[in-house]
Amino acid sequence: MFPTIFFHHFNYLILRYKLLDNQIKLIKFDYIDESSLGISSNYDNVQGGGFSLNTYRGNLAVKNNFYWNNTPESNIWSNATLNVALNNGYLTFLGNKWSSIIANTSWQVGGNTFANIGATTVKNSYLNEIKNPVENVIYNAKVGLIYVSDYGYAASSDAWLINLSNYNDETILSNNWMYMGAFEWTISRVPEPVGIRYYNVFGIYDNGNFTTISPSYTYGVRPCFYLNSDVKYVNGDGIENNPYIIK
Repeated sequence: MFPTIFFHHFNYLILRYKLLDNQIKLIKFDYIDESSLGISSNYDNVQGGGFSLNTYRGNLAVKNNFYWNNTPESNIWSNATLNVALNNGYLTFLGNKWSSIIANTSWQVGGNTFANIGATTVKNSYLNEIKNPVENVIYNAKVGLIYVSDYGYAASSDAWLINLSNYNDETILSNNWMYMGAFEWTISRVPEPVGIRYYNVFGIYDNGNFTTISPSYTYGVRPCFYLNSDVKYVNGDGIENNPYIIK
């Protein structure tokens, strides 16, 4: 399991990191709320669904849920309303200091089938999601969402040989630092089969399993991004009460 490291952002944003492909990727610890996207994002918000205090591990009293895309017949990330909101309103919310140290990243958003991403081992999921998607579609931006394989690799290494469709196992959940116990989006889509029109996106259930669902549903959102290579450590030791300060 990747270690849990905390970063500090003006006393209100704490993120965790994973190291993969020799990059540091920050993943927000808890879900964002409506204020994080800003009213200028032209973005719809619905509160409530998929939020049970029996499973939720975070600190929010109310979890805001957002459309992946409020146009049902499109699961193309470059056109998604959530993408627009994250790379406009959310960057504004972070402020110039943090925006300047976030790397412009090539996000692989071509997607693959549920069998190849959501119902296989995390290694295969990573290969099918990132290295060999059905369509090689790259979108360049600063902010994105987690991959299915990010969530898979956040579990203990003992789980990496188990199909992701069985990640609702209590032992796996208790050793997965990314499991937050509520419905949330990933960045990956399901390409449409030839002759069949449906537009689905991968999401995570509150029980830790995966689903594919219309982007017009509303789930929780945890933004993620990569740091520029010239980011410098200032102080802190990476624990929640003394997080890393970087610049």
